[in-house]
Amino acid sequence: MEDQKKAAEPAATVTINGRGPIRIEGCFELVDSSGAKLPVTDNLVKICGCGRSQHMPLCDGTHKK
Repeated sequence: MEDQKKAAEPAATVTINGRGPIRIEGCFELVDSSGAKLPVTDNLVKICGCGRSQHMPLCDGTHKK
């Protein structure tokens, strides 16, 4: 029964924070429009949700300014 419970858990969780970053956490790959893999550190990445990042598509904290 415990094996079935583990299988039902998602591989990654996506959290949308209004105008802040979109947080993706778990086991996943991040690939840009050209097919290049983007770095994922510690199974966590924050995607820009405000559109002002200088490091698109990754969040650089610009939304806080």
